[in-house]
Amino acid sequence: MLVKFAVEPDALEAEMSAIVNLLNCWEKKGIMENGIGSETIGSKIDSLKQTFNDRWVQALIKKSATNPKFSRAFNDCKYIDVRWEDIEKIEDLDSYKSKFDIALIEEHRAIELGVDDHSIFVYRACADIEATVLGNVHLTAKIQQLDILAQNGIQRSETIDNIWQEWFYPLAMYATEVVIVDRYAFKRIDTQSNGLFRLLELFNRDSTVSSVTIYSNKSKLSQSDIKSQLDKQFKTYNNIRELKVYMPRAQDFGTYGHDRHIRFDDFRACTIGIGPEEVFQNDILERGTDFSYKYGSVQIGSLLQKEKKLKEQTGQNYQFTLQKP
Repeated sequence: MLVKFAVEPDALEAEMSAIVNLLNCWEKKGIMENGIGSETIGSKIDSLKQTFNDRWVQALIKKSATNPKFSRAFNDCKYIDVRWEDIEKIEDLDSYKSKFDIALIEEHRAIELGVDDHSIFVYRACADIEATVLGNVHLTAKIQQLDILAQNGIQRSETIDNIWQEWFYPLAMYATEVVIVDRYAFKRIDTQSNGLFRLLELFNRDSTVSSVTIYSNKSKLSQSDIKSQLDKQFKTYNNIRELKVYMPRAQDFGTYGHDRHIRFDDFRACTIGIGPEEVFQNDILERGTDFSYKYGSVQIGSLLQKEKKLKEQTGQNYQFTLQKP
């Protein structure tokens, strides 16, 4: 569920309403820029004329009031380099089909290319790229399709590689801390088929995550067995430097943590019906599951409260931390 977009530099000189539209879509729909190189969209915004830069700063400050990690994540997004001077007709966007899905174009250029700035223009060619002005990003079919995908959840027979890339990687790519709440995460920890270890390996390999906290019931295993299994895996990680484990009683999960979720910093989160351990257990998902994005102070705050309650209910003998120097 990752939508990539490219913004023409001149389109950043936008009205406040258009900026807010873009930021809301980026937050809610998981829109990310994914370009090669070190230049970020934040650096592009910094180079704008003062009037326009001030609008972006104000909009980001307002967004950060309800989503504290938003500004950092947004400003760190890589800026997609497009040779806009070579885009003389809308079909010229075809050459960028592997780089982005939506082109956000400055209004005068949009008119020249046949894109009406008062309505949505959907460009469907071999590249399947949509083009519109900045303020209309929320109207694009690709953005609206994400709502449909979220409602349908993750379907049976999806490959684990695709599930990671489409549903989880967009959330993990900028996070430093991950919290996993899954009552059954340790269910298969002493077997070869273990979804938790596969998920941790993906975090270690493909994200900026350095700290992971797990809330799970120990089930029939002893704490020493669980710690031994986790320690063995933890030693193989290069990027994950800290692993915290809390093992509340089964009834505590029924009261405070029935819904399984993964939180990425205080920025975004997702709930997973059958739990992440089962989702990542095999190469192919054997049964479908509900999946829902969470974002903003209200939704994230609710998850933080659940984690706090689970932590408070965990006795000292049922928690431990693994750390690397």
